[in-house]
Amino acid sequence: MAPPMPTVGIPTKAPDYSDRGPNIIACAVILLIVPSVAVIIRLWSRTVASRSRFWWDDFWLLITLLFSHLYLIMNIWGVSLGLGKHQWMVPLTTIKPNLMNLHLGLTFYGTAITVMKLSALALYARLFRVSTRVQKFLWALGIFVIAFWMVLLVVPWTNCTPLKKTINPLVPGKCTTRIGYYITAGVFNLILDFVILLTPVPLIWRLTLTRIKKIQVSLVFLLGYGSAFVSLTRLIIIAKKPAILSAAPGSDPSWDTVPLLYVSMLEAPFGIVALCGPPVNQIINRARNYGWRSLLSTRQYHSPTTSDKAPSLEHPNGSGSTKFGLVRRKPSNKSLDKSLFSTQADEMPEVPNIQQAHLSTQRGGHQGEYLELGDLSGKAA
Repeated sequence: MAPPMPTVGIPTKAPDYSDRGPNIIACAVILLIVPSVAVIIRLWSRTVASRSRFWWDDFWLLITLLFSHLYLIMNIWGVSLGLGKHQWMVPLTTIKPNLMNLHLGLTFYGTAITVMKLSALALYARLFRVSTRVQKFLWALGIFVIAFWMVLLVVPWTNCTPLKKTINPLVPGKCTTRIGYYITAGVFNLILDFVILLTPVPLIWRLTLTRIKKIQVSLVFLLGYGSAFVSLTRLIIIAKKPAILSAAPGSDPSWDTVPLLYVSMLEAPFGIVALCGPPVNQIINRARNYGWRSLLSTRQYHSPTTSDKAPSLEHPNGSGSTKFGLVRRKPSNKSLDKSLFSTQADEMPEVPNIQQAHLSTQRGGHQGEYLELGDLSGKAA
């Protein structure tokens, strides 16, 4: 997980005034600004360019941004305590503040990457609400993610006996090494990331789209949860040189872990920006198609005709085309909850060059309810 920070300075080596601290601060500042701008644009896009209302994926993304910022602030504070310098150049008076900084950073980091996973799962729940089986899978995965989060919160604060020794090394007692914990947590984090990353792909390939379009939509989802690739990069770094996580006498964690720290700092901000990609693309298309003034209005732009037909998910039990070229299921006794983001086919605004994929569903005697993927295509402003 996040690398350990300097805990003690022992002046047993020749002075070395090399300092990676300014680079850490510069990186943190950039990662504070870019995701913030991306989230603002996302929320603006969802306000003026989307027919769907704000939902849990937006809420969890805001929480992710908050804890990502807190983690970055911890690293900026860490620089003032010696992070980025060689350990023997770090004053002994910073032992307690460094340990507190380390544990708060681990807490904020663990919360940020966990809530980001919940945001991605909420997005899938919103887009793929027509499938009861998928909803159950997403709930199960969400419960596992929360359980993983609890481990990330508890373990770093409980590896010393007595517990107060965790943030005060002068207290008599002993602490267990954390290298095994970092590696194990990194592996589980990577597995969770790739499970979440690949979850929507099978559903996308059931859509009646051309192969090229299926690949394009799949790539949107894969890039939309790109933090999985950052997790992989961090795990590779740890696997190649696990000793960089050691805080044993003679080690130099305040200097050696900086490259790994950059990757840890990048994970949540990268995921935030990636999850904001489709709404940002949507608002750009709105400005391109209807002018920049359209960004100041929530007006839905209509076209009297449309030449494109929306693809659909074919159902083996029957079909029947609507005026939008969608495949409609025969009445079914199976009931599904109506999504807040579904819309009746006869209420859908006709948008020129619309490229939406729909999954048909039923509830009671109502037919023609569809799940829209317009947020991903960016064409239906």
